[in-house]
Amino acid sequence: AGQDDKIVSNVVIMGDDSLLLKYINPNLIVIITQSDAKDDSGYSTIHVNIVDSVSAKVIYRASHEEAGGPVSSIVIENNIVVAYWNNKAKRTEISSISLYEGMIDKHSLGPYGFSNGKHSRHMEQAKEAFSSFSHEIPIAMQKTYVMPRKVLTLQYSITSRGISNKDILVALDNGQIFVLDRRQINPRRPINPPMPREKEEGLMQYLPYVFMNPTQCVTFNSTLPTTRPIGMHTTPALLESTTMILTHGLDVHFVRMSSSRGFDLLAPDFNYGLLLLILAGMAIALHTVRNMAKTKALNAGWK
Repeated sequence: AGQDDKIVSNVVIMGDDSLLLKYINPNLIVIITQSDAKDDSGYSTIHVNIVDSVSAKVIYRASHEEAGGPVSSIVIENNIVVAYWNNKAKRTEISSISLYEGMIDKHSLGPYGFSNGKHSRHMEQAKEAFSSFSHEIPIAMQKTYVMPRKVLTLQYSITSRGISNKDILVALDNGQIFVLDRRQINPRRPINPPMPREKEEGLMQYLPYVFMNPTQCVTFNSTLPTTRPIGMHTTPALLESTTMILTHGLDVHFVRMSSSRGFDLLAPDFNYGLLLLILAGMAIALHTVRNMAKTKALNAGWK
């Protein structure tokens, strides 16, 4: 996660009002290595290592056989996303990993904190500053998804206060930048049809294929040449709803994006005249009522 990244909540509220505690570690780094084939297939294997850069602990490790470059990864709060090329299937796959410290049942919370001592460990950890040496290894959830096109690099949107959705920006081999909703690659998507509590949370049934909406292309009708590596940088704007995206390679492309729509912006057809008229009317009414109150108080004093 970048230094400008803001985290609004450290928990995920589940459909039954239970809480999933996110594993937020500012020292996480992703190290990806590649090993040669062990058989006659000729396909290599990549290893995704999530490491604490302070304590050198391996938080999570996963291997993807028959995989190779290009490889790109990002860390968004407690979510790690890795895109790689499957040499055997000839397609790009995305490995989505989420890290959690544990869960708090809905009956374990009361108006004064935890109602029993079962989750006192989470309370103590919440009070103390995060330590890479004493914190426990988190629980990892992982699922793999298939992209329709080859992915060159990944990035994600950043806002000034972190209230807006954090979407994933995907640079494809056709020179376009698409916005991928993180809910599409949520590793908690159920294999079976979702239960009512999962529907309440908005979880969809797991499908390995990611469907990308053409209207979610932030490059619009522009195409970035892919003869050079494409790099993406995001930075927050003054408005919470807006992220600024700079993409560079052979060409440079700049665009503003609103992940959660312009909830802090007025509509272009907003009636400013009516608003000024209402404010003026309220000011006149307030002045009139104040004078009436003063007159009434003065008359009551002379009686």
